Amino acid sequence: GNNSAAQCFDLVRGNLEYLCAAQTGRPSVFMWSTAQVQPVFRSPAPESLSCLRVSPDGNYIVGGSDRGTLYVWQAANGSLLIAAKIHFKALLCCAFTDDGSMLLTGGEDAAISVLSFGRLLAGEGPRRWSAEGSRGASDNSGKHSSVRATWTQHSLPVSDLRCGIGGARARAISVSLDHTCKVWDILSGQLLLSVLFPCQLTAVNWDITEQFAAVGGADGRIFSLPLHSETSTDNRDGGEHATQGVLKGHSKSVTSLDISADGSMLLSTSGDGTARVWHIASGQTTHTFSSHKGPVTCGRFCVTTPFSSSSMASAHPQLDLNVPVRPLNKHHADVKTEVAGDSAKYGEPIVPMLLCSPMELDAFDPHGNDTQSTFGDGRGINIIHRSNGSQESNASDKEIIARLKEEVAQWKTVAGELYNVAATDVGKSGSG
Repeated sequence: GNNSAAQCFDLVRGNLEYLCAAQTGRPSVFMWSTAQVQPVFRSPAPESLSCLRVSPDGNYIVGGSDRGTLYVWQAANGSLLIAAKIHFKALLCCAFTDDGSMLLTGGEDAAISVLSFGRLLAGEGPRRWSAEGSRGASDNSGKHSSVRATWTQHSLPVSDLRCGIGGARARAISVSLDHTCKVWDILSGQLLLSVLFPCQLTAVNWDITEQFAAVGGADGRIFSLPLHSETSTDNRDGGEHATQGVLKGHSKSVTSLDISADGSMLLSTSGDGTARVWHIASGQTTHTFSSHKGPVTCGRFCVTTPFSSSSMASAHPQLDLNVPVRPLNKHHADVKTEVAGDSAKYGEPIVPMLLCSPMELDAFDPHGNDTQSTFGDGRGINIIHRSNGSQESNASDKEIIARLKEEVAQWKTVAGELYNVAATDVGKSGSG
């Protein structure tokens, strides 16, 4: 009864033993653990979610609704931080950049919004919630202040989005029901490539080197698209589709695609109730999973190591390595009330940090309509704050810097303990 749509499933990055999924058609979010069959908890959501993603550091969970509203929760204590209207119609998919500084959202309105995640979080206090239930400033045009750009080159709903490596300077790839796959430069917003396919597109992913992309269609076919060949370059702006090969095996729409870390294997899931593992070079199916009773909406490759949190915690119970994951709140609660109840066990809410540089911010906002300044603590951490010149703001900034320094010192201690444990284990195995 807790089925999830294709875009409503993600791994908690800080702890790969946790899976987060939103239930289809119901305002519920489930947290699962790979160590047990039953969900860890079920949380009510403000409304039914059409997409869900976890930030790369595992600190935030974002979800989009059928009304185009974006919700942001803090994973450590379940606080609902943001509810912002981003799209005019349903928000169908979203993707973080690898450093978590930018969030891209795709909607049923055929638009892709590029948001500064740091600006979405920073300076937006509980008093900024509007009567419509969304928090954060908007300009006179109704666009949320964190939206740095909007891409409108698609003509039908955007069905899937992926971001490459490089933070705000990375590339992004999108597919749509308008039969096109497009590649973008996130920082400049330039459309680098547009390829036309013979069917509606429902899923996309690319390898870690961004040399080729796998594109899934509504008819069950999977297309291999080279991104650096002359053939694909000549097919910009709606040219005929140009692919190296077509993988056939699914009888219904492809719901998700994932590529292994070495780029050799492809995992696909489909509405026909099967999941397939493909050898990309030969185009052959190596494994087929057909035990599901209904559509398979999502599949992922997971890399585990001897030093994963579960193995380390079982071998050394004195180390608390698990990231706390709390049930999500349906309604916004005052930050001070939340801290008073949970600070003893879970600590204060995580301080929002801006991970992209001031130069990248200026590139998104050349007119400087939202004047802000940055400062650092000498460790390469940039924090965004309002330049109002008040003594209260300066005192708050100093408190944030002091708290960040304490956190850095704590993490250094944990890193030292982990190093000692690893060195001890290696020494024992070598002497044995």
